[in-house]
Amino acid sequence: MSRVTQTVFGVLFAAAMVANVVWVLHVLHKDAEKPEEKHEAVKRLSQDEAGRSVLTLDKETQERAVLKTEELKEFSLPAEVAAYGRFVEDPSRSFTLRAPGPGIVRIAADRAWPRLGETLADGTAVGRLQPRFMPLERVDLQSRLTTAQAEISASSAALEAARASHARLKSLNAENKTASDRALQEADAKVKAEAARQKAATETAAAIESSLGARAGVSGPMPLSIERGGEVVEVLVQPGEAVESGQPILRVARFDRLLARVALPAGETAPAEGAVARILPLGREGRVLKGERVGRASVDPQVPGDALLYAVDAADAGLRPGMALSAYLPVPGEEQKGTLLPRAAILRLEGERWVWIQTAENKFTRRGVEHARPVEAGWAVAEGFKPGEKVVVAGAQLLLSEELKSRIQGED
Repeated sequence: MSRVTQTVFGVLFAAAMVANVVWVLHVLHKDAEKPEEKHEAVKRLSQDEAGRSVLTLDKETQERAVLKTEELKEFSLPAEVAAYGRFVEDPSRSFTLRAPGPGIVRIAADRAWPRLGETLADGTAVGRLQPRFMPLERVDLQSRLTTAQAEISASSAALEAARASHARLKSLNAENKTASDRALQEADAKVKAEAARQKAATETAAAIESSLGARAGVSGPMPLSIERGGEVVEVLVQPGEAVESGQPILRVARFDRLLARVALPAGETAPAEGAVARILPLGREGRVLKGERVGRASVDPQVPGDALLYAVDAADAGLRPGMALSAYLPVPGEEQKGTLLPRAAILRLEGERWVWIQTAENKFTRRGVEHARPVEAGWAVAEGFKPGEKVVVAGAQLLLSEELKSRIQGED
């Protein structure tokens, strides 16, 4: 190899070594920068003297997050006592279909057998009942039919005689009052009484004959119809099963009106009659319902304190019996001054309620919401907040995300 070639290779090797050194220095420089960036991210999150999270955001970040704040307003809290309970069914809003007599339940010709959760309209024919007789029942009905037929014959003969007597007295009354007006009136009453007797006997005989014919399969099964519709909540009999007279077949209910069964705390006195309570379904505190007291409930030995029932209009609330509720019952006392937190400001974390308060132009403090009472416009608190403070009502969830992200970066 010539001297020139060796020189060229030497230069190329030196250049490659220099390039490797530069690349290594560049990588080390970037790795050194990462902790700086992480340190800057952690600086956005701090704590105040009470140990609450404080998030620092510049103006540009706030605009990008579309943050919106409102000033807190003073609110008067009425004198109330908190109680808890569950919704129960209103008995006046349910209907139970019972068997009109002994027989076999059959499916209706134009519809399937009702199922749980199905909504039925008023007067819906849900099935048919094929009547059946016990031997003694048949003998009894046959005997009653014979008696009714004999009554028809006797009343028909008596009616014919009464009509003839009435016609004779009417003629005598018209001829110089040979028969008195009173005798004519008594004859007319006799005709009407015998006609009514004949009609009753005829209807009784027809009903017995119809029953005998139906149970013999002549006039077919009897329809099973519900007088008042609603949602099917119980199906107690299936097609093909035998039932006895009065046995429940199915039950429907309407949930546009429910009863709130509220257990008072031990030692609390029941509010006065006519007092209206605020009823809140658990997990749906945004829906405040008005409860009108209807009376006392039976005492539950496992729950201390009296129990009250409040009627609640739940037409559009989607509530069902068994759901938990909280209630705020009015009691004697003066109103308490407090602060109203807008509903849009509340966020939930780890089972607690929180809000973000803007404490400076670029600082936001996450503050817990304790002992809050739900009202129509939001949550009322007696302490922990002051009227005039600025609360975040739009973008609060994004602030929480920024806080959690800063915590994660600080733990890496």
